[in-house]
Amino acid sequence: MQIPRDVNAPSIQLTAKQLTAVQELSTYVRQKMPSVLFWAVTGAGKTETMIPVIEPLIRQGKSVLWCTPRQDVVKELAPRLKRFFPDGIVSEHYAGSPDKWMLSPLVIATAHQTIRMAHLFDLVIVDEADAFPLEGNPALEYSIQRSKRTGGTIVLLTATPTDLWIYRMRKGILPTVLLPCRFHGKLMPCPIWKRERALWAQIKSHKMNRTVQRIISEITSTDGQALWFVPRIEDTRVVGEWLKRQFLCDEGQVDFVSSTDENRTGKIMRFRDGNILHLVTTTILERGITVPKCNAVVLGADHSVYDRASLVQIAGRVGRSLQYQAGKVWFISNHKTEPICQAIREIQLLNREACKEFGG
Repeated sequence: MQIPRDVNAPSIQLTAKQLTAVQELSTYVRQKMPSVLFWAVTGAGKTETMIPVIEPLIRQGKSVLWCTPRQDVVKELAPRLKRFFPDGIVSEHYAGSPDKWMLSPLVIATAHQTIRMAHLFDLVIVDEADAFPLEGNPALEYSIQRSKRTGGTIVLLTATPTDLWIYRMRKGILPTVLLPCRFHGKLMPCPIWKRERALWAQIKSHKMNRTVQRIISEITSTDGQALWFVPRIEDTRVVGEWLKRQFLCDEGQVDFVSSTDENRTGKIMRFRDGNILHLVTTTILERGITVPKCNAVVLGADHSVYDRASLVQIAGRVGRSLQYQAGKVWFISNHKTEPICQAIREIQLLNREACKEFGG
């Protein structure tokens, strides 16, 4: 099946490092490598980098699956990919999707939809492969593996590979393509750790905290916004009310959101539009949200809910826009845990690798 080039499709301008990643990934696919890790830092332009890998396969009449852990990612990703391909090439599959029973050359689907897609695809891209509900779910992992045809390739696409994948990468067992550079060439902001022994007591007693005051002043001085991450759902309201009372005159500047919030979508949209400047949230927003003027503050970063990957993902919300590079990341806690240290070291490592390309 020959796919004509869509003359109205936007052109893709890739950096030198992205082009190198395309070449490496395409080589592994041609070699019919069973599994490949594509470690791309948050904000690297992973979707655009994958398109030149996908397009030749579609032109050859082969089929591609782009698998994601969540329905909202499918809904966000499918329109972006449809811009680069003619009508009928891309279909989206999730519970209740109108395309659910249509198998096109490029299928964008949730992991659960792969249960009915056995041995169909020459290339399977597993986006956010380390995220819930994929990681540690043998049934879904098997279903995704089974969706690949004999001789096909699975690309594990992530900004935060699991410890097992890193171990296999270092042992040479798992072929890996590393993309440590953001598309604009700027580095990820390295988190700043601050020790606060009495933070939660101050929050509960409605007392102000000097570290948080300075952070808010710095964010305000750069005309920025902030995501305030807290460990538990019940903390969102408490911290949100605390910020409103202690630091901000205009209540409309602060709001809070969690997975149980019925107004979650509307609040996130208002934050993206700049109508909310400070949004208190749980880890539901550690991935998948891009706000140009974003800063990030993790209150209680030593809580067990925050592992290395979640802290790196939170830091990845910041600095994604070339026009706003003033954003910072703060980890505030009583103890400097191993996940905090691991996240900082990983970001430093990726930044060193990025500097090799840009001569920094």
